[in-house]
Parts: sequence; structure tokens; C-alpha cells
Amino acid sequence: MFNLLKAHVSDFNEMHWTSSLRNCIPNMGKFTGRDMDHTDFTFPDKGGKWTRFLMGQGVPGAGSWQSNPPRYHLEVKTTTGGRQSSFHMSDNELQMLTTPSWNLQYVSNRAKILQARSYTIKRGNPRVNDVNILAQVYNAGSKRTTSRLLF
Repeated sequence: MFNLLKAHVSDFNEMHWTSSLRNCIPNMGKFTGRDMDHTDFTFPDKGGKWTRFLMGQGVPGAGSWQSNPPRYHLEVKTTTGGRQSSFHMSDNELQMLTTPSWNLQYVSNRAKILQARSYTIKRGNPRVNDVNILAQVYNAGSKRTTSRLLF
């Protein structure tokens, strides 16, 4: 996921990887924060490159963010199984993704996260400060490792 973000986010660097997993990678700066206080990646979208990527992926409302791109908060869930594999989300992770004080949450993980849909932004609202995204990496560790953004 780090490499995908680096390719699609202007000025993206290791400091935007806001997880202790960053400490497992050689030559990366140490993450000293608490995982429970952050999503896995947190970054501003200077220049709107990630917003344009999301527009290309068909994310509703992303086009209206282009003039003032938001800060993104990305939570990543990884499984060794296929696309339909289940994954665990802690109550804290769910709370971070569904906090109604932020302007937008695109979350989908069937039963446990259906409540988050009530926090989605209404289409056409041009002012969004923060966007929360849940991403899945599946078939991890195989030649078919794939990622997707869940909306």
C-alpha cells in the first residue's frame, strides 16, 4: 500500500505511514506515535493527485474536492485469502473510521460497519476537510497480491 500511495500522492513519504508496522521496514524512520490514535496512513493531498486518482476510480463526490483537496486517513486490512476474505476490525478502528465529527467516511464491511453509511457526505458538498477510507489487501504473500479501496 505504501508504494501505491507513493505513486499516487504528491509529496508522499514515510512520515505519512502512521503505524508501528513502519518500524518493521529497514531504513524507514521510526513511528513513535500510538497506533490507536491513527489510521495506518494519514496524508494531505497537496496538488490533488490522490483526489484525481479517486475520481478515476469513480468515487462519488471526489470531483467536488479538487479545488481544495482534503486530508486522507486510510485504514488497511490485509488477508492471505481472496477478495471475499473476512478481516478483523477493532472497536477503536471502527470508531476512527465512523467518527461523525469528520466530514466523510466511506466504509463497507458488511454487518459491523453498516452504521457508518449514515455518516457519508451528501453528494455535491464541495467542502470536505477529512476523508476516511478502508482499504483491503488480499492474497497477501502470493504472486496475486491485490489491493482495493472499499466504499
